[in-house]
Amino acid sequence: MGDESTSLMPMKKGTAIKDSNLYKRIFLVTVISLYSLGYEVSKPLASQYIYHRVSNKYSLLAANNQSNVSVYVECRDLNTNTSAKYYQEQQQAQEESSQWLLYLSIATGIPCVIACILLGSYSDSFGRKFMFALSSFGTCCRGVCYVVVVHWNLPLYYLFVGYLIEGCFGYYYGALLATYAYSSDITPPTSSRTRLVIIVQMGKYFSRAIAEISAGLLIKSTGYIYTGFILVGSMLLNILIIIVLLPETVETKTIQQRKSVCQHVKVIVNFIVKKDNPGNAPRGCYILGALAFSVYYLGVVGEDGVDKLYYMDSPLCWNALQIGYFEAAKRLSGPVGTLIVVWGLQRFFTDETIILLLGLSGVAREVTVAFGANTLIIYMSALVGIPESGYMSMIRAILSKETSSDVQGALFAGLSTLEGFTSIGGTVLFNIIYEATLPYMKGAVFLYAGFMTLVSLIIMWAVKVKYFHRVLYHEKIIN
Repeated sequence: MGDESTSLMPMKKGTAIKDSNLYKRIFLVTVISLYSLGYEVSKPLASQYIYHRVSNKYSLLAANNQSNVSVYVECRDLNTNTSAKYYQEQQQAQEESSQWLLYLSIATGIPCVIACILLGSYSDSFGRKFMFALSSFGTCCRGVCYVVVVHWNLPLYYLFVGYLIEGCFGYYYGALLATYAYSSDITPPTSSRTRLVIIVQMGKYFSRAIAEISAGLLIKSTGYIYTGFILVGSMLLNILIIIVLLPETVETKTIQQRKSVCQHVKVIVNFIVKKDNPGNAPRGCYILGALAFSVYYLGVVGEDGVDKLYYMDSPLCWNALQIGYFEAAKRLSGPVGTLIVVWGLQRFFTDETIILLLGLSGVAREVTVAFGANTLIIYMSALVGIPESGYMSMIRAILSKETSSDVQGALFAGLSTLEGFTSIGGTVLFNIIYEATLPYMKGAVFLYAGFMTLVSLIIMWAVKVKYFHRVLYHEKIIN
């Protein structure tokens, strides 16, 4: 792998290269934060607008709903009378809204899987910038589709056009793939890479907080169309920054060495099937790491969207602004707390130990949400789940540190492909469980998410015991 103290970029002497890498880090955080702003705005826009349209069909909206502002009938008393007409219609609206979110997720997830396989490995040859630009363009198209549907009050199935286009251009996972490959290009495979990944995560979560509260304010006061404008505008600005200001990290001579599609797919597959992986860790470490990554994501990926339906249902009955405040608080506290926890614990523990603590935080959060009968308990869930926001990033960082520079894109392409597959399966499972358990225990689906997090945590513990404990012990003997 080469010297552990050097980054994956060809290094030059002097301070110029340090300034150059600082410039790249700043604009990396800027690009992914701006993308996250638009992408996260789309989540409350999608779940609440669809619920609005479905509720309108069941006469669950207040009389003054002409401006597409989400004003629902009072629902707190419905929880005590399950035979009431409004209660039955509310549950039907919840189930139908969940189905719409499921179908739209599948529409973007299937093409996204193929796109991540191709675009991710191609980034090792063509560079990282084009992946950022493609993902931003695809999400921009989905935003345009929402604006058109909201403005002309078109049938909801027109939304499939935007979701399909977004999936073909890499979707959110394409942007993540480019982000982590770019991070690997400009940092050495040490704890500094983990810290950069956490800083990137912080930028994403700060943007998510702004997005959530902005969407809540706009949806409650003006309706849905201006929220769509934020989505489109942020993506157009991001594309401009990517083209003009973001430096490329793959050398020009490497970019010109084009490979066939089959060659790029082969690079990804070799991570799993080849006996000698291009890194320090054995093949089993990659397999178990990818398994832990997939199991965790399979459990929690469907939570976005469904959780907002959960908050809007009785007994919580939150409106758009209340959801925005809570999500903003959760997004702001998560990355700050994770950064403090990780930086503090790295003085005493390895990343492979720290990640276990982050996973336990996730299990505690899901269990707390499952029994969230009031606002206080829901806010407590965000508090106990603060460190969890860095769990997947830590898995990426651990595997990246054991991988050589020329196949970082293939590594992250493989992980993004797994995200695409598990996104489809996880969203289907989450929505099915939510619909099936809605009449009996509305929070049961979060217990499922907590169980999957626990299984992922056990797998990462096996990785630590089987591989990294032995490696660290061996290094101490040598030194």
